[in-house]
Parts: sequence; C-alpha cells; structure tokens
Amino acid sequence: MAYIKRTATLALFLLLLTTMGFFAASVVKYQGDLTKLNDDIRTKRVEINSLNNQIEDVKLNLTKLSDSLSLQIVREQDLSNQYLNVKGAKESLESKNTVLQKNLADLNLRFLSLEMNFTNLSDDYDNVLDDADDICDYSATANITECSDYR
Repeated sequence: MAYIKRTATLALFLLLLTTMGFFAASVVKYQGDLTKLNDDIRTKRVEINSLNNQIEDVKLNLTKLSDSLSLQIVREQDLSNQYLNVKGAKESLESKNTVLQKNLADLNLRFLSLEMNFTNLSDDYDNVLDDADDICDYSATANITECSDYR
C-alpha cells in the first residue's frame, strides 16, 4: 500500500506542480494581457482627452461664431431700419422738391408777368411824362402856368 501512497503522492505532487505551472503561466499571461489592456485604456483616455479638447475648441469657436452672427444680424436689422428711414426721407424730400420746383415755375411765370406789366406801366408812365412835357412846352397855348407839377 505504501507504493500506492507514494505513487498517489507523486501524482498529486506532479498535479500540484502542473497546476502551479499553469497558474503561474496564466498569471503571467493575464498580467501581460492586463498590462496591454491598461496601456490601451491609457491610449484611449489620451485620445478621449484630445477629442474633448477639440470639442471644447469647436464649442468655443461655435460660441464666438454665434455671437458674431447675432451681432451681424442686429447690425443688418439696424442698417435695414436706417435704409428704410433714409429711403422715406429721400422720397419725402423728392416730393417736396417736386412741389418746390412747381412753385418756382409758377413764381417765375408770375415774375415774368409782373415784369411785363411793370415794363408796360413804365412805358405808359414814360408816355405820360412825355405827354406832360409836350403839354408844358405848349403851355402858352393851354394856359398852364405851373408845369413843374407834372414833372
């Protein structure tokens, strides 16, 4: 029986050594796999941080662009309002200009009419003075003593 015990002990010892060898090999293999996995996780974490920084930069640029666009929209609305105000003022001034040009043309016609009337009246006045001078020249025949009243 001792032989069986020795063989069983030896078999158990070899089984123990084999199990310990497999255990050591699996520990080394799993340690290598876990090291590789940990390195991959670190690499991915660096990539994630890099992508996160890029996303933050894009967010910042997007915020700046949004602010710039909002400012541009406000400026365009302001310019549009100014354009409409200027356009309304221009149309008002053009209508006033048309009215004033018509009034100027009417005043020019009236001035020409008054100038012609003045010329006619001036000619008539000159004729009256000439007639008064003629009368004064012939005052002896007309019995007019004071011709200075007509001059």
